[in-house]
Amino acid sequence: MLHHLRFFAERNPEAHQVHQESFCGVCQGQGRFTGAVSTLAINYLQAYFNLLACGLEGAPSQTNTCRTERWTRVGVRRASPPVERFLAAANLALLASWLRHQKEKGDRRASVALFLVRSGLRKAEAELREAGLEPARFEGLPLAHPLADEGLPAVFADIMIRLAHLCGRPEQEERMARTGHALARSLVLWHVSLPPSPDNPDWFPELRQELAGHPEALRQQLELNLAELREHLKALPLGESQQAALAVVDSMVEGERVQQPLRGDPFEAFKRRWIQSGDPCELPGGIIQR
Repeated sequence: MLHHLRFFAERNPEAHQVHQESFCGVCQGQGRFTGAVSTLAINYLQAYFNLLACGLEGAPSQTNTCRTERWTRVGVRRASPPVERFLAAANLALLASWLRHQKEKGDRRASVALFLVRSGLRKAEAELREAGLEPARFEGLPLAHPLADEGLPAVFADIMIRLAHLCGRPEQEERMARTGHALARSLVLWHVSLPPSPDNPDWFPELRQELAGHPEALRQQLELNLAELREHLKALPLGESQQAALAVVDSMVEGERVQQPLRGDPFEAFKRRWIQSGDPCELPGGIIQR
């Protein structure tokens, strides 16, 4: 989702720290849910959902051992176990919808990826049903128009509604749903407003072509959606997470996308090679780069 951490880190280091702790939290949560292989699927979108959930729950920062660098200790923000399991399941369901689409198009690597996470997907589907969200909601997402209300925005709204209940804040259901809807539309518009690159694969070529002839209108529409998202976030009781959530939106307004340096652990190297090979087996958001 957000390859520009360096940008808002320089302007707001406190917000960056909270965001980084949220990312480390989903890494640990995803690994605990379905094992080490599924941690390859973590992304900044999942971390953003976790950031909002931790804000609603008031989850404090903890210090745990890093999963990829066992000799280091890192700050993490982890939501309650039910929320953590739900986010891990939703993340795998989103990824699987894209992988199945690529498999149907003949991408062998998508077939391999689905095989590797097959057991995790079964567990994810059971977890989603337990939370009241049918896995079928994720099917067909790659084929739906990315800005259609019944597509990605509706799924994001459903995820946010479940988060509100799992976090013990059902009174925030309507606000969370509006936040999810605005987040989905903002992500899609922000994605197509930037040129394709190894870190920004062309997920929506038809939409990009549709909007390419009107760059000023695209930018105006993006700014309106980001302003709406910002107002929804300000209305939520997110505590320490609020400034980090708003800082991400502010960075999207600036339009800065920074290539992050590759660290030395093997998971990071594998993910970078995967995305730079041009394989589109990831929803908008890209591969995690810390």
